Amino acid sequence: MKIKWLLLSLSLLAIILCSFMPYPGGAPSPYTYTGSPGDGNDCSQCHGNPGNVTGWLTSNVPASGYVPGTTYQITATNSISGSGKYGFECSPQTTGGALVGTLAPGTNSKLVGSGKWVTQSSASNSVTSWTFSWTAPAAGTGNVTFYASFARSTGSSVKLTTLVVSEQTGGSLPAAAGPISGPSTVCKSSNGTYSVGTITGATSYVWSVPAGASITSGSGTTSIVVNFGSSAVSGNVSVYGSNANGNGAASNLAVTVNSLPGAAGAISGNVAPCQGTTQSYSVPNTAGISYTWTVPAGSSITSGQGTNTINVLIGGTSGNVEVVPSNSCGNGTGSNTAITVSPVPAQPSTITGAASVCSGSTQSYYVTGVSGVTYAWSVPSGTTINSGQGSNAINVTMGTSGGSIEVVPSNSCGNGQGRALTVAVNIAPMQPSAVTGASAPCLGSTQSYSVNNLIGVTFNWTVPSGTNISSGQGTNAISVTTGSIAGDITVTPTNECGSGPVQTKAITISLLPGIPAAISGPSSVDLVSVTTSQYATTGATDATSYTWDLTPANSGTIAGTGVTSTVTWNPSYLGLASIKVKAVNTCGDGEWSGIKEVQVSNSTGIIQTSINNVLIYPSPNDGNFSIDLQAVKGDVTVRIMNTSGAELYSKTYTGNCIVPVQVQLASGVYFLMLETGTNVTKSKLVIK
Repeated sequence: MKIKWLLLSLSLLAIILCSFMPYPGGAPSPYTYTGSPGDGNDCSQCHGNPGNVTGWLTSNVPASGYVPGTTYQITATNSISGSGKYGFECSPQTTGGALVGTLAPGTNSKLVGSGKWVTQSSASNSVTSWTFSWTAPAAGTGNVTFYASFARSTGSSVKLTTLVVSEQTGGSLPAAAGPISGPSTVCKSSNGTYSVGTITGATSYVWSVPAGASITSGSGTTSIVVNFGSSAVSGNVSVYGSNANGNGAASNLAVTVNSLPGAAGAISGNVAPCQGTTQSYSVPNTAGISYTWTVPAGSSITSGQGTNTINVLIGGTSGNVEVVPSNSCGNGTGSNTAITVSPVPAQPSTITGAASVCSGSTQSYYVTGVSGVTYAWSVPSGTTINSGQGSNAINVTMGTSGGSIEVVPSNSCGNGQGRALTVAVNIAPMQPSAVTGASAPCLGSTQSYSVNNLIGVTFNWTVPSGTNISSGQGTNAISVTTGSIAGDITVTPTNECGSGPVQTKAITISLLPGIPAAISGPSSVDLVSVTTSQYATTGATDATSYTWDLTPANSGTIAGTGVTSTVTWNPSYLGLASIKVKAVNTCGDGEWSGIKEVQVSNSTGIIQTSINNVLIYPSPNDGNFSIDLQAVKGDVTVRIMNTSGAELYSKTYTGNCIVPVQVQLASGVYFLMLETGTNVTKSKLVIK
């Protein structure tokens, strides 16, 4: 009974252990299943009857044997046919099961059982070969046997193999290989050059490269060219020196094999953007990939170039947004998406409408309309939009302030560039300044009247009846010839917006003064007793002053500017003097009054002739004297002769007057002859 329970327990244990084998499901394999005498197990409990194979374990240990302390490469290859995942387990042992040397895992392998066994990291359908490192034991160990078991899937047969390496007993192995030079990152379908320094004692160089790569030149030398094919995978480039005594320690360089980027994904983003907006476009990101973007002409990438997402300021041109993925191996297949740009409205046409208007007038302004566009109008302060806001044409009532009428087009994408028209607003003129000019002009005079000038204003003048505008009508200044009627001078300002308030100036017409009344005062004076005489007039209308006149000038002087005057007689003058007066005012001088004649005599030195009381005076004289013929009727002939009887002067005068005589004679005594009909008188004439 105890034996039966023992057999049952062992069977259950085997079943439990097999459930952990990696080959069917990829779980970690158990250890102690290499088929070595020490392990006692060979995986046949789960995978069927074992079979022995050869050549599935290889190494770079030279035929002359291993060198104690040297590290070698051991390669296990699973060549079982069929289906399922590949796995292996290997251990260098003595016949008693003790580990010999030191193991180190390689690519896709790991150590188990405290480093005594090496097995796959994870069972795989594609990895069938594993290379790991083994450092030879101390001298004197002798031959070492590697035990390995291979399996593929539950139910398949197990394959067992061994590899025996001997310890080298004579000669020198090559020195350990130095560092390998060459690229540690390469691209598929590219070549790379790898080299190592000269290895002491080596007669040949043994290189190995990752799966999918091949040595195209340089095998057996210090430098090789490796082609990494389209199926190349990452792994080690290794080299060791070899000679007749065996192989030296290897040197490894881990190489990462990269592929070209995969095709870029579909571009996401707005395919109908508005001009002038900022849009984002992106593709799914892949680590290690750079993205080169292009956008339509006129658009610009504002951020994100090189990444999987960009921000774009949209221009005015439709086209494709494109992206090309790239890495150190080159460019992948790009992706693109077409975008149709909806632009903001174009600047409107020039605004049509009056640029100079009157305050309060109704005006129309418009631009050429575009379908789908709304128009926002603005007008100067005080101006009112009556209708049309939002359309391409408006009707407005103008205020008093000028400024800009502006229109801005807009659509679903925003506002376009606006258009403006500068408008000048005119108003009816203000009342002109006070009219300057004479308020009491003289009759018939030329006068100027004016107001301050206003640009763009016409001035309409009116004047009293009889006064004529000679020039300046329509301007701010006129010239007139005054009539006789007083009245108002008016001026009305006018422009295209109407007439302003009238400005008025009243004028009265000033006349020349009237003729002074008859002059009163003595009609004759005797210088024997009189030196001055007073004369007067009763005045004239509109007179402000008077001008008196005395002739001849040598008869004396007359003074006075009023209605009276004073004559200061020349004591040497004898004869007839004339006095007249005229009135004066701002308009000028009036007419002279009637003449007042005054007989000036000097009873001393008068010659009394025998002809009807004819008098000659003064005597003596300087050649200037008077003959009083008032008592004579008819003509009187005056003759002057010297003492020799020569006639020096002769002239006939009409009687009934006082005759002034002027002769130029040398001082002396002369004879004066007066002849009236048959009467002749002779008198002595003394010239001083």
